[in-house]
Amino acid sequence: MNKQTTNFYAFANYVGSIKMLFVLMAIGFLQSCSKDTSCGNTNDIVNNYNISADDKSKIPFKGNDTLIYISDVGDTAVLVGTGKMVFIDQVRKNISGNADCPKYSVDNNESISIEYTGDNNELNKLKYKIYGNMEKTEIEFTFNNFYGITYPYNFNTPVFYTDSVSIGNQFYIGRPLGLNSPNYKALYNYNYGFLKIQISGSKTWLLKI
Repeated sequence: MNKQTTNFYAFANYVGSIKMLFVLMAIGFLQSCSKDTSCGNTNDIVNNYNISADDKSKIPFKGNDTLIYISDVGDTAVLVGTGKMVFIDQVRKNISGNADCPKYSVDNNESISIEYTGDNNELNKLKYKIYGNMEKTEIEFTFNNFYGITYPYNFNTPVFYTDSVSIGNQFYIGRPLGLNSPNYKALYNYNYGFLKIQISGSKTWLLKI
């Protein structure tokens, strides 16, 4: 075998090796890009957090009614109900840690929201929202732009009704709220709602019963 023939075979082997290298690299690339098809069980985990019948029975607001508050200087704030919204607030979260194999935790939080609005600048909004969640049912309440949050146990348990107010020559007991807040103070009774509202820089308002 002459030198020219030897060089030809060496070149051919070299070209073959390069081709094989490219084939192996292509296979590796395709494998790395392919999705994991062995995801296993990816069914959603669904949690339903509902408001108890007892808590629902102690919501004093209807949403289609009108609340009238009289201030300590005699002016009036009329708050008209804008309706009652009952809905499911759904929260979805991928708990698998794998975008190719998502597995979701789905929380269905039952919610009830009731809002009242008026045209008195000193007391023009009252909002009550109650909703179930992972830990326990919560209540949010808003006077104008002042916001608070509590639990039905605090609002609906008479043992916490440690204060009272005189309205129309009759005393009503309730749960005092915001005693340590500079923004608002209020008195709540689950039969009537907010008996008294005092907002920072404003007047003291009593519910007309």
